[in-house]
Amino acid sequence: MPQMTNYDVHLLAERLADDCLKAGLEAEVLAPTRVRVSAPGGNARLTETVRCMPLPHGDESLMWWWSWGEPISPASHIPDAVRIISRVLTRPRATDGLEQPDRA
Repeated sequence: MPQMTNYDVHLLAERLADDCLKAGLEAEVLAPTRVRVSAPGGNARLTETVRCMPLPHGDESLMWWWSWGEPISPASHIPDAVRIISRVLTRPRATDGLEQPDRA
């Protein structure tokens, strides 16, 4: 597999940001390897900067990583990354208008 260039990684970051926007998230490329993604509505607590970096221990495979060091998905699997990021950053929706009972 040919080694990816900085330009290739930047294209992955652009694709991730675009697909996050299409999924209803807010996203911007901060650097060729970093994308800030947040839930709509500006809740700062629901913002994350994900990074595109290789796997540790010399493996050249690129992955998307959370800021806390956990992998999200392979960098080329943009739909998987968007789905996982969206699930973490968006609040669960109430279903069918039913409210959950308060648990004390």
